Amino acid sequence: LTCPGGFSNDEMSNRVWVVASTLELREGSAVDVTGGGYGPAQGPGFVAADTVAESNKRGGSHAGRQGYGRSYWQTPAPGAPYGDPAYPTAPGTGSGTANGGGAVLLQADSIVMNGAISADGAQGNAPGSGGSVLLDTTTVAGHGTISASSVSSKPTDVGYGGGSGGRIAVRYDAAAEDAVADFALVCTARGAEKAENKMTRSIVSGDMGTVWMSDARRYLQNAPTMRFAGKLLAHDWTAWTVAGDLAVTDQLGFADGFALRVAGDLSVQGDHMFGKRLELSGAKLSVGGSVLVKGAGLRLLDGTHATVAGDLTEESVGASYMSQGADLWLQAAPTNGVAAATPAKDARHTLTNGVTATLDVGGAWTMGANTYYLPFASCENGAVVRATARKFVMDAAATVDATHGGWLPGMGPGTAVAHNHGASYGGKGLNASNGVFGDKKRPVFPGGPCNSTWEGAGLVWIEVNKMSAHGTIAAGGHAGTQWVCPAAGGGILLKAYNMDLTGATLDANAGKVTTGYDEVSGGGRIAIWSSDLVTNAQTRISASATEDTYNNPPHKAEDGTIYYGTLGGFRIYVR
Repeated sequence: LTCPGGFSNDEMSNRVWVVASTLELREGSAVDVTGGGYGPAQGPGFVAADTVAESNKRGGSHAGRQGYGRSYWQTPAPGAPYGDPAYPTAPGTGSGTANGGGAVLLQADSIVMNGAISADGAQGNAPGSGGSVLLDTTTVAGHGTISASSVSSKPTDVGYGGGSGGRIAVRYDAAAEDAVADFALVCTARGAEKAENKMTRSIVSGDMGTVWMSDARRYLQNAPTMRFAGKLLAHDWTAWTVAGDLAVTDQLGFADGFALRVAGDLSVQGDHMFGKRLELSGAKLSVGGSVLVKGAGLRLLDGTHATVAGDLTEESVGASYMSQGADLWLQAAPTNGVAAATPAKDARHTLTNGVTATLDVGGAWTMGANTYYLPFASCENGAVVRATARKFVMDAAATVDATHGGWLPGMGPGTAVAHNHGASYGGKGLNASNGVFGDKKRPVFPGGPCNSTWEGAGLVWIEVNKMSAHGTIAAGGHAGTQWVCPAAGGGILLKAYNMDLTGATLDANAGKVTTGYDEVSGGGRIAIWSSDLVTNAQTRISASATEDTYNNPPHKAEDGTIYYGTLGGFRIYVR
């Protein structure tokens, strides 16, 4: 069964709708509405960009947004999610150049599902979003496959955004389903996997879609390895305790505010860290054993608090950042859920309640080559994240990057107000309307952002007993462009009784200027607390201001601050 697609916003949407008393899809049978949804640039989840060329690079939204993460990374913002996860009937939205997935509704007293149902979006550099599949029945059995995904034809093409996954719902009578033993459906609602150039705009994977069940039993029976991909939802399901290990090899997420407890080890593994990932939002994650993130991503978003009793290890599966690395995101939620004023005027910016997301590792946190840790402050009011561990080990080819992890443009106490006013943090931007702020000994705020377009630099805050970091720890400001001043440097706060920074680079510099039209910004703040600090000639620690070489004499803002504090006696060895 199939249906034609590619319809416009003004046309009635088509779908496959079957009503029966008993419905069986046998092996080899298929309901295929791939690309059977809205046509290119059509549907409730598509918002055109400022130009046709940029619009063509946009995927479609449905269960989530086109592109990954915060909507303000794209201008205009992508379309908002739509549809009911528990009763999805809407087709998928088209991308700039490809159709969205169609819609399937199967209604019967009993469904045996051994065939295949596909409501995927049409493939493309920027693919359409997944559509909808709804099974509405008393009992359901079988081992067939259901897909409502967005599928990219070129996952590593960084010039295009991915589409969102669609929605799948399997509705059954919980009491009647008790008698069904043969349930092995594979349900996938993936967002399109796209290479992400760290945090730049429009070059990002699509949000994962949703899979909804009448109760959680079908999820629970499949641990430790899941047969599902997408954000897993069920009626009144807010917490899950996994008695043993949990292995994630695809896209997996849960409802916002979910509590996931894994008594054993947690592994998140794949071959594409932008697609294969575990994603938690406003959640609590507790792992009784160790965590391995290998060739995949662990996204702890919107105020998630994570505790790992054992070790946390990040490993790559190759040398390519775009497809083979591993990354860990830790993102703050706004303090008290509202925007704040300046730190001096707002008690919500205190050290205690300014931290809204945490990562606590009882053992060693090891970052191998080609792995990443991305801390995000709240873009709305500067609330921050903090990571702690017994030991932190960082390879020379690993990166901690908070370059875009701060305030929105025009927000925060150090923001630039115009392209000819620099941004500030540890140093004051030239002609800046806002001066320096924060504490040089305890820099716990992001840096001042650009006047438009780019977010400010964030904060890297890591406290451990022992640190051996040889890679790059970056909280530098984004470079300016014409009529956009550069961002100020951000913050870096490191605390360890024994700290080895040989060969490391700590960057809290202001962004560079690229034209002579825009003003220069101040440096950030770095504080290093240790009782035994080791550096060498290759160690680079800098919080410099922007210098404009386009003018004569050159414009120069104020440098930021670098502070060395003592934890129970202080020694510096320079090799």
